[in-house]
Amino acid sequence: MLRRKSVLLVLDNFEQVSAAASLVTDLLGACPGLRILVTSQEPLRLRIEQRQRVHPLAPAAAVELFLQRAHAIDPDFDGGVRLNGQGATTITAICLRLDCLPLAIELVAAQLELFSPTQLLTRLQDRQLDLLNDGPRDLPAHQRTLRNAIHRSYALLQTEEQELFRALGVFAGGCTVEALAAVLGATTLTQVDPEATARIQLVTRALVRKSLVQQQSAIASSSAELAVPMSERFTLLTTLAAYAGEQLMATNEEQTRRRNHAAYYLALAQSANQQMQSATHKLGLDQLTAEHDNLRAALAWALPMNPPLALQLVAALAEFWATRGHDYEARHWIDAALKANPALTATRAAVLVAGGNLARRQADYAIAQAYMAESITIYQTVHDKVGLAIALRESGWLEFDLHDKALTIARFEESLALYRQLDDKAGVANLLLALVHVLRSDPTCREEVEAYLAESLTLSRTLNQSDGIVRALQQQGELALATGNYAAAGAHFREALAYWRQLDSRRSIAWGVAMVGEAAALQGDLATAEVCYTEAHQIFVELGNKDGCAIIRHHQGDLARQRGDSTQASQCYQESIALCQALQNPYITARCLVGLGGVALMVGDLSQAATLLGAAQRLFDELPPFLTPADQADVTGLIATTHQRLDAAAYRRAWQAGQAMTTEEAVAVAVKQ
Repeated sequence: MLRRKSVLLVLDNFEQVSAAASLVTDLLGACPGLRILVTSQEPLRLRIEQRQRVHPLAPAAAVELFLQRAHAIDPDFDGGVRLNGQGATTITAICLRLDCLPLAIELVAAQLELFSPTQLLTRLQDRQLDLLNDGPRDLPAHQRTLRNAIHRSYALLQTEEQELFRALGVFAGGCTVEALAAVLGATTLTQVDPEATARIQLVTRALVRKSLVQQQSAIASSSAELAVPMSERFTLLTTLAAYAGEQLMATNEEQTRRRNHAAYYLALAQSANQQMQSATHKLGLDQLTAEHDNLRAALAWALPMNPPLALQLVAALAEFWATRGHDYEARHWIDAALKANPALTATRAAVLVAGGNLARRQADYAIAQAYMAESITIYQTVHDKVGLAIALRESGWLEFDLHDKALTIARFEESLALYRQLDDKAGVANLLLALVHVLRSDPTCREEVEAYLAESLTLSRTLNQSDGIVRALQQQGELALATGNYAAAGAHFREALAYWRQLDSRRSIAWGVAMVGEAAALQGDLATAEVCYTEAHQIFVELGNKDGCAIIRHHQGDLARQRGDSTQASQCYQESIALCQALQNPYITARCLVGLGGVALMVGDLSQAATLLGAAQRLFDELPPFLTPADQADVTGLIATTHQRLDAAAYRRAWQAGQAMTTEEAVAVAVKQ
């Protein structure tokens, strides 16, 4: 009958009878007018077949399908999609959570009889497959629930394929074949079994052909600079991962697989952390970025199940988190790991130092001091000189932020002595730069500063340490600022910033771009300075770095004042000075008082200007010299102009009133204007 007709024959779900694939060739050969459309999870592997992979819907199409099915249930349903952005966002999130799979979307849309879109999204996060039940009765059984649809495909797999599919359920964000082999217990990061790995790769590719596993050829990232070369990476769609997880529990494999998963990613994190100390540190950072979801999953399992492993993993990830700007998340994991591991070990001390540093960066000084003090005590108790040198160094930076110069120098010098004793040249180079940073504004220490800087640069070049060389360049730029050579400073800062951008080191980028902006502002390039300060402020806000925010808002106030915008300038200075009070930062407080005095001068309130400038000058007199020549000229000019425009007696009264004020009184006067 088919031989004499032009017919389209549809063979649905052919994977159930894939052994009969050769019959398709026989039919086509015998029937010239016949065309066959085959749906199957895996290819027929015939020479005549033309394959067309069916991908999940695009998000917009998925949302449209959701709305169509919702309207079929309730013709008045809108869900806020066309009325407001929130409704559209919620339904889009539902579709993405379902991997934009048509069957899953239809099943969830049917639940709108019972739940609102917001409730559906919440329940999907907790009970995904349970919601995907009770499909239309006129569909085949395997299409009435998503669990049944997945189970039908799973049941057709060979035993080895089922085991591998289940193991993929422990991963978050996909995995390499090496990681999968480790989770299956066939290999480790350092002990590779090529034969076992090759077999696992073949089985995984078979699952890819059956459309149960997704394959990626390389890691993609929102950062154009990130590209960790990997030949293959495998992942499960969210719904399939949920089913794989169920099967892991049903076969009592879950704990073994998760234990292997955590052990593998601990080893990977420790290896990448070591790489971050070498010339190829960007590769280590990028590798951890690519595996961040798996590292999170390992931590979430290890905290209740293996707390010491969690502490080790946090210690290995601390520098990655700090460099790539995951400050808030890092503090969460660090605090949880410390709570779960009260024993006074060197690993706990290392995590305390990391936690103290992050707390310092977010101005939680009480926590930072407690963490640093405990870490020093532990390292002294266990006689760990390397750890103690690090703890003393970071404690020094904490004292620097707290404006205790004497204790800062004492901590740095203690740490430097330990590094010299250990013959750790990289540590010595780092500490020398720290001392340069503290002493550079003191003219009496100029020779000492230049000697420290030269030694540090020599050591970093000998070790071929790009990071140390770039930090030395930044210090050279700071010294150039102090001497008024702003063009040279800008060149040093731009070179350093290019390096930090390459590393995607968020905190260093923020400070780097801020310094480029400061050099531009001092050369009169206000447009460039504004662009730089805006970027720096945004990053500091994201990181929760209050000190950075205070400094940048002050700089933005200066720019607004130079443009003649008294309202904007006043707002920036007042935001900065409020932060400075919380941070107990007298340096930027004094500069903000100058700025607000300049604003008062702009609007004609000469008495207020003289009072604020007098209060600022009292602070300057109490602090070591730190203003650049241009900033000092600005202060001097404002004082001279105010003195010239105000009656001598009135000027004297206002100036003396400012000089007699405490910092708190001066700030109270400043913020009222």
